[in-house]
Amino acid sequence: MLTTAQQKVKQELEELKANGCYHRHDEEIIVVPPKTNFSVIFTVVGVGLLFLILAIIVIIYRAPNQKELNEYIIKEQEYNQESMKLMVGAYDGADQIDIGRLKLANANHADLVLNVKKMPVPTGLKAHKQDFLRVMEQRAAILTMITESKAVNYIQLNKLLLELDIKQEMAKESLLREFDREKVKYKLNEDGSVQYWINRESHQFGW
Repeated sequence: MLTTAQQKVKQELEELKANGCYHRHDEEIIVVPPKTNFSVIFTVVGVGLLFLILAIIVIIYRAPNQKELNEYIIKEQEYNQESMKLMVGAYDGADQIDIGRLKLANANHADLVLNVKKMPVPTGLKAHKQDFLRVMEQRAAILTMITESKAVNYIQLNKLLLELDIKQEMAKESLLREFDREKVKYKLNEDGSVQYWINRESHQFGW
């Protein structure tokens, strides 16, 4: 049992506590500055550099590919134009057959076919080259028929010409697929020829 003095002290402490005078020392507040997250910074910079390097590699890799592709097309078109001249010349003179002239045209065309077979081709154009060879071989068949026939069978000739049109269209389509793959800009003209751009230079080919 508390004495009178102890009760008085207890009462005074309770009054002080009630009035807010009795309190603990304020706790020390420590402000920690935020740490710089170097790992995040390095990751962002690294990814950025990686994309930059990949973009440079793509540019360097694609430019030679398109240049090689263009060189092939130019050479192919030289053979294509010469082949058409030989075939058209034989067709135009079919009514007045000159065996010597036709045999020479046939021999010259056979040389063109051999040159096409030997022509180096970019990897992406291997399928197209096979299509182009079929075009050349179809023209060779037309020349051979005109050369070896005493009289031209126009029904058979028209059949061969129709097959030639189909094969030429297939060759053009396989080349345009490679243009799409290599992201070469091109435009189809009304006359059936194709205009395309490589390194901002305009080129054109037809069948």
